[in-house]
Amino acid sequence: MKSREIYQVEARRVKGGKANLIAALEDARSNGEVDEAEIARLPLEELADKMRCWRIWAVTALSLANGEWSGKRAANFLREARDVIGVYYYNETVWERAKQLKTDAEGHEYQMAAEMCRDEGKYWLRVGAFLGNPLLIDKAIESFEETISLAETGTSAAALAMIERETAKRTKGQGVDFTQIRQAFTTVVDLSPRVGGWDRMAAVSWMYIKEAVFSGNFKDSLMGVRNLRIACNQLDKGWLQYPRNELLTGVMGISRRMTRGDVYAEQFEIQSK
Repeated sequence: MKSREIYQVEARRVKGGKANLIAALEDARSNGEVDEAEIARLPLEELADKMRCWRIWAVTALSLANGEWSGKRAANFLREARDVIGVYYYNETVWERAKQLKTDAEGHEYQMAAEMCRDEGKYWLRVGAFLGNPLLIDKAIESFEETISLAETGTSAAALAMIERETAKRTKGQGVDFTQIRQAFTTVVDLSPRVGGWDRMAAVSWMYIKEAVFSGNFKDSLMGVRNLRIACNQLDKGWLQYPRNELLTGVMGISRRMTRGDVYAEQFEIQSK
């Protein structure tokens, strides 16, 4: 899969909706599969494209797990994301090359290793919520901390991980540094025309609205709403779908836990090969 095709698959993933997510997953799955023995022999440019494909594969599987009513189907998507991370992200050749990649083919920010750590953090948050196991939030926080340490200062990846880390801490009942969240939010929004696009701006704006409300910073929540509406106008979708989806996700989470069958944390541990 070449860079142009990867952009097309990513655009389909970002568009959302189950049909688009399934199509993006199938594309990433069919183009991302590669024998581990071949990885070290891939030209660097081809390996970089594979890494982007693997990220789409993992993140799309997590999105599909989060959109499932059935706990058993959600578990399958979570295990698929686990395997992508364990087989490809943890591969020594991939990891060493990922740490060197700081931009994409067009010269825009793409902190590959940091973004891969963010993916793993999101994986642990999804698994923790699925199992009702708050201890897994600590694994997510560790991943976001590693993201921040790997990403260059002032990058979108570092700023976004700061917000995700503080959100995870709040979920655990710990205090959060809203000043840091505000600074990180500004960085992500300012960089969004070149890094992450309108979809990232919309996603981080919704995160910011929630954290502002939880922290009692209501003026900040209005700023988040304004940026969310700007991003959604560019994406041609209604901004109210974000709070609607939040409510629906909560209900679906209950359904997943009720229908997940016999699952336990060990099934979701990431095993490198």
